Amino acid sequence: MKWALGLLFVTAAALWLFTARPEPVPPGVTVLRYMAWGNPEQLAAEQELIDEFTRRHPAIRVKLTLVPGSAYYQKLQVMLASGTAPDVFRCDHYQFPAYAQRGYFLPLDEFVQRDPDFRYADYFDQVIEEGRHAGRFYGVNTLFGARVIYYNKDLFARAGLTDPYVLYRRGEWTVEQFLDAAQRLTVTGHNGIVEQFGVLVHPLEVWTFAWGFGGEILTPDGSRCVADQPGTVQALQFLRDLRHRWHVTPTPAENALSAYTFESGRIAMVFDWAGAAPRYRQHIRNFDWDIVSIPSGPAGRHPMLKGNQLLIYRQTRAPEAAWQFLKFYVSRDAEALLCGRLRRAMTTRRDLAAAEEYLRSDRPPRQNDVWIDQYAIGRPLPITARWSDWQAEWNRAFELLMLNRLSPEEMAREAATRINAILAEEPY
Repeated sequence: MKWALGLLFVTAAALWLFTARPEPVPPGVTVLRYMAWGNPEQLAAEQELIDEFTRRHPAIRVKLTLVPGSAYYQKLQVMLASGTAPDVFRCDHYQFPAYAQRGYFLPLDEFVQRDPDFRYADYFDQVIEEGRHAGRFYGVNTLFGARVIYYNKDLFARAGLTDPYVLYRRGEWTVEQFLDAAQRLTVTGHNGIVEQFGVLVHPLEVWTFAWGFGGEILTPDGSRCVADQPGTVQALQFLRDLRHRWHVTPTPAENALSAYTFESGRIAMVFDWAGAAPRYRQHIRNFDWDIVSIPSGPAGRHPMLKGNQLLIYRQTRAPEAAWQFLKFYVSRDAEALLCGRLRRAMTTRRDLAAAEEYLRSDRPPRQNDVWIDQYAIGRPLPITARWSDWQAEWNRAFELLMLNRLSPEEMAREAATRINAILAEEPY
């Protein structure tokens, strides 16, 4: 017992000695707590922005907490519910409407009205609209992006295929051309094992293909699932056929332990967000790559757009300092770093989108005019406060489709029935 008490005393003393204690704050300095998620590269970017903000605003000190993405929303939800949330935090738009509905955010309308340095007109319309809820403006948009195709230029050249960017600029980058490329870029070895697949498809792509085939998954207000309409069923058929009819994308068993990745050169095309570019820059050394918009379908080309909001906690004690930080984070200088030099996202600013410093790059992606096109042709996801209520049901049905256990018609009908039953319930 004495030994245990002694050990407890020593441990407590060690913790007292080595636990970092907050630095004293000089008189007149406001401390802002800011929380976000990200990898080490994002941490470096955040710190660079914070350092520059501090240089411009010496009376404000920003304390950054970077949380792994897998644990972020569990931590944020606890902090919001307990009234201990940071002054400023990032929120993925998937969660934004539900949190806004609960009153967690400070409205920004009054700040905007009296601040001549912030103008809605400086930003693309979709960027501003995504930060609104129930008629109020709550969040500036950061890490905004579109789903595009990253592709291996060397593989296209070796296969004698026209570069998809060239086809895109000619107006010829269609689902037919996309499928032809995926088939010709899928290579099977003498042992019958696929050495290289044409494309890697994520479940999110169902949205852009549904729109491209003239279908919808939800009504515009997100109140009903309409996935059983013909265009959506066609899109589901196309996606299932990519795996089971044409075998141009790997099955889960084939891609166990990530055997096929874009970085390895064993996937010719992959759908991904704008924020994937830094990862590809870091890991790809053996081939040239770039980006192109998604292919057009019978009903046109409709890329998916989505961002993340930077928000002020409603109970913050430093609203003015928090507003200055939000405003700086979406300034031209900040986005020139985050979206231009680091390529972490599409720029949200009209003035930067047309600038050479954003469009030009000495390393991939170089075809950065593609990002700007997405604002003209892209569509936002119809995310509402009920989004998370029905997603599990949709994902379950889609997985059964891609495992060939449900037909497209069965999957669409079953998903619509189950999801509409969920949406008809009173939210809790």
